[in-house]
Amino acid sequence: MEIQTVDIQISTANWITITNVYAPPVRTCVEDRQLPDWNHLGTPSQGIILGDFNSHSPAWDPIQPQDERGSTLLDWSIDTQLEILNDGSPTRVNKATGGESSPDVSFASSKLASKCTWQVSDDLGSDHTPIVIRLDLKVRTLPKAQSRLIWRKQGVDWNAFQTVVEDKFKALHKEHLTFDARAKRFNDIVMQAANLCIGKVRTSHRPRPWLTPELKAAIKLRNRLRRSVGENREDWLSACANVHKIARATKEAAWRDTITDLEKEPNSNKAWKFIRSLNGTPDSNCPNEALQVGNKVLTDPRDKANAFAKQYASVSRYHISHSDRATIREAKAILRLPLPLPGSTHDGYAAITEQELDSAIQHQRANGAAGADEVTPRFIKALGPLARAELLSLFNWSFQHAAVAQSWRTAIIIPLLKAGKSARDIAAFRPISLTSCIVKLLERILVTRLHHLAERHGWISPNQAGFRANYSCEDQLLRVTQDISDGMNLKPSERTIIALLDFCKAFDKVWRERLITVMARKRVPLVFIKWTAAFLRHRIARVQLHGARSSPVIMRQGLPQGSVIAPFLFLIFIDTVNDVVNPPAEISMYADDIALRARHRNKLEAQRAVQRALDNVARWSNEHKMVLNPDKSEAAFFSTDTSEAAWSPAISIEGRNLRHNPTPRLLGLTLDRTLSFRSHLEHVCNRTTSRCRLLACLASKEWGWSKKLLLRIYRAMQLSIINFAAPAWHPWLSESAFQQLERAQNAALRIVTGQHRTTPVEALRLEAGICSVRTGSNVICLTAFERAQRLPDSHPCRIAATGNTAHRLRRNSWRNHVTDLLPLIASSVTPRAMICTARPPPWDPFSTDVRVDMALPEPGPARTATAIDTIRHLPGLITIYCDGSASGGTTNGGASAIVTTGDPAHPIILATLQQRGAPSTSSFEEELRAASLAIGWINQAALTAATNICSDSQSMLRALASGNPRIRSALPTASAEITWQWVPGHQNIPGNELADQAAKEATTLVSPASQISIHSAKNVIRRSVLDPPIRHERTRHAYRLLNRQLEEDSITNRADAVLLARLRSGHCTLFNAYRSIVDPAVDPACHRCGHPCDDLEHWLDCPALAGTRLRLLGGPTTDISSISADPLGLIALARHCP
Repeated sequence: MEIQTVDIQISTANWITITNVYAPPVRTCVEDRQLPDWNHLGTPSQGIILGDFNSHSPAWDPIQPQDERGSTLLDWSIDTQLEILNDGSPTRVNKATGGESSPDVSFASSKLASKCTWQVSDDLGSDHTPIVIRLDLKVRTLPKAQSRLIWRKQGVDWNAFQTVVEDKFKALHKEHLTFDARAKRFNDIVMQAANLCIGKVRTSHRPRPWLTPELKAAIKLRNRLRRSVGENREDWLSACANVHKIARATKEAAWRDTITDLEKEPNSNKAWKFIRSLNGTPDSNCPNEALQVGNKVLTDPRDKANAFAKQYASVSRYHISHSDRATIREAKAILRLPLPLPGSTHDGYAAITEQELDSAIQHQRANGAAGADEVTPRFIKALGPLARAELLSLFNWSFQHAAVAQSWRTAIIIPLLKAGKSARDIAAFRPISLTSCIVKLLERILVTRLHHLAERHGWISPNQAGFRANYSCEDQLLRVTQDISDGMNLKPSERTIIALLDFCKAFDKVWRERLITVMARKRVPLVFIKWTAAFLRHRIARVQLHGARSSPVIMRQGLPQGSVIAPFLFLIFIDTVNDVVNPPAEISMYADDIALRARHRNKLEAQRAVQRALDNVARWSNEHKMVLNPDKSEAAFFSTDTSEAAWSPAISIEGRNLRHNPTPRLLGLTLDRTLSFRSHLEHVCNRTTSRCRLLACLASKEWGWSKKLLLRIYRAMQLSIINFAAPAWHPWLSESAFQQLERAQNAALRIVTGQHRTTPVEALRLEAGICSVRTGSNVICLTAFERAQRLPDSHPCRIAATGNTAHRLRRNSWRNHVTDLLPLIASSVTPRAMICTARPPPWDPFSTDVRVDMALPEPGPARTATAIDTIRHLPGLITIYCDGSASGGTTNGGASAIVTTGDPAHPIILATLQQRGAPSTSSFEEELRAASLAIGWINQAALTAATNICSDSQSMLRALASGNPRIRSALPTASAEITWQWVPGHQNIPGNELADQAAKEATTLVSPASQISIHSAKNVIRRSVLDPPIRHERTRHAYRLLNRQLEEDSITNRADAVLLARLRSGHCTLFNAYRSIVDPAVDPACHRCGHPCDDLEHWLDCPALAGTRLRLLGGPTTDISSISADPLGLIALARHCP
């Protein structure tokens, strides 16, 4: 028996209980005929009990005879003083016989029975009819939450918005306003223009597109016939079947239309939101669910919002002890120090530049949510020059005077229900803060500066991999798993013990005064410290839930969730924990995830080392007011000794033992005692396979998304799971384990390509353009190794790669695995260029006068003349033409720069610069090398006058215009103002032709080759590490001339793409030979000419189809190797095949 109970609030202290029951029907087996115990239903003093009891009694069913279950149910209702609400109307029709009955019974307590009205309703398609019970009660109802008002996104005239904003700023008079007043004025002007030019609309729910007039008429007929089912049973059954048929067809058609519309949707965010909803991500906070807070049950949205606000504010309160006051006094003394005068350029003090503002605006997500001020990123991106100038002025005043407007320190908190959690529990919600998009821009500018200074001065330990460029969780996982493996490979082997620590609400618990002192001790410039203090002071938040907002609360401590700068501040705050962990224990960190580990031959010694480190961390936590959670922290033990399989480490936090977890989860990777990764493999395969249902929702063999889009979904939703942190666990897997991953991938690729289960795996991968999991893993592992060789010695990935432990166990490891793979690429990736971890100061001026577009006529003399005339009108007196060369775009690089003056039609050459490039390279890198040569000559000549640099590489110039940090690091800072100009290549422009020739000559220079970058090394690895040659002969020939771009452009129909894939593989129901494999009763002979084997090869040579092939393919016979050359012709032949 299944029971579900719901409590509904009628007034402040008045509730009714509704219990829904399902009692399965009585079976013939003796054990199934046991009578239910109705006492499990309870006896509510004020409530309703209803459901399908599958019991009969004249008290509610005058049609069917009374049974034993009905008798006991009637006796129970009398004993509990429950009254029957049924009026004798039948509630079910037996479709097999047309007989009616009432197995659905409704009871009400004596207090409610007189206020209840019971009746059956129209058919909904089930053999049971719906039952409607109305209660005549005065109910305290909550106001219906209206749909949200959001800024309009479609049909917005952004030019008009920009014009209105610019006009308002142009009309401003000079006033002496406070900083907060200036910030408010800026916000008011933007909002006035938004209300005038954009406006708001309410979000609406889509109607049911499948409920067509035809379906409504069929439902109406079915319901009418049910009322006289005894006389019209056959007609009613026919009407039911017709409703089911029409509903299925209309729903399928509506789904196809939805999928088709999404495929064409220009806004990819809408498509991904739809995909996430298919994957089970909750999109509702259950507005009708009561919230349990202590002994109180809350139903009013405002009461709920206030409860959340009180909860979040309470987390940010501390008890300040006497010893803590010294830290507070130290922080106050730091903040009283005078700021340097505006204009100082020392270590990040320089004024914020227009380039920094433009870069921050460019990188701000256009669809980001607005904060309490309602200014969205789209508004900021549409601002004109006057508005941006005012914004830049505001930002500089804020930065240089440590002033942060209160509107910038006010947040809206949205509690989001976690997947699989109960909406009744306040802890089941994840708070998301929406802060001002204006201050987020300033945060982005400042955090870019802070990251630069932190990496330059070493403020953050190499043990920390969170929120840092050139660091990732994969680095930490690889460091940990390789270290454990190294211990196992020693002789005698060493055991490893790990303690995984969890902080309670780490971001919300950051002690702000301690943060100030930590920043000062790390010598963070005072201007950043003071601005941070102003940014964190008096932060106000309001919780928004189901259309209601809470009263404002002050967040006294902690860092604001959703802030751009908060993750960096947290790294600074927690970094000092590294100082208390001493050898032999080691620490690995990813933001607030901390893993302490120690290795030793004696497991008890390793345990003692971890315990000492943990005790130190616990003391550090108390001093910094962070709270370690012993319930969520855990310990793990690693050893290959089977006699130690049952041993558990005894690790504790302040006397509370940590739980021993034999399969701990570290940063998303499930470990185990012997590093077999069986648990993680099972988890990965289950997740990957379950998401195949998502792919199946997006396409079938006849309709759905294109193969290209489905592959994007597969790579994002499934392959990313398989390859997550692959170097940290793939090398340890056995061959059978890899086969499980291959099967998981193959299941997804069959849906993507639409091919049959029997299709050869090689054809499946070639059709999808996806390599095997094993090959992909080798590529990732080698790439990680090459990256490690180019990183600093202290980097965790470099440490994992440079260990010298000899491998002796049968189970592999990452370092040993890549050693076996290195011969495939070793000669093509050296000499290695180090990864540049030091970026140029973001506040340094950098030329952004990049002119990529040029209105040119068709190729010919006129095109050349136009380009030369454009160069002639550039501002500089000296023009440098730079060009790069690479054989095939991948090898033997060379770069050159030709320095000229005078008329570009007859230039005077001042200097010719050449440099041999890297053995493995790219055209882009050589173009960048040529640009570096040009700037180097400018600096060597100490030029300060405007200079022109011309290049025929649009990709390099566009990257330069975007402010790409990689480009900025590769190019030196120029002493002169540079104008970059794109020129068309190979158009007889004298200077450009000379540069092109010089770059080709530079590839043969005798000088040492340039070092190979990690980007070029990745390309070498992808070209060198491939799947084995195709063994299946038909597959090898069928895909030999495959042109993917041609097929993407020419085949726009899912059905045609699937048919082509099946034809190429030979596993197609068009061929009797394949049908006979599926069904042995089918004759494999050709039904057209009698050939004994009707397969792909015969189909392309069948004499009965010679005329059709001649007409559609241009010849009476077709070689199997050329079928991919004419995909449309092949599809047409299949469609015309008798």
